Amino acid sequence: AGVQEQTLDVPPDGTLAWLRSYLVTKYGPAMVAAISNGSFLVDGIAKTDDDAPIGEKVDVLPPFAGG
Repeated sequence: AGVQEQTLDVPPDGTLAWLRSYLVTKYGPAMVAAISNGSFLVDGIAKTDDDAPIGEKVDVLPPFAGG
């Protein structure tokens, strides 16, 4: 998305599903590709469940090349 860091006002019941929707709406199709194959770290712990609550810090990690 071309952004190193962003601060968001997350609703109290914010989940990874909410974050995914926000990111796709804000950054478009390129973000869809990144988050559909990438991963999320919530407070340093990998999360895959869209119902997982958002913590203090979420890192969005794009897919990495293997090798």
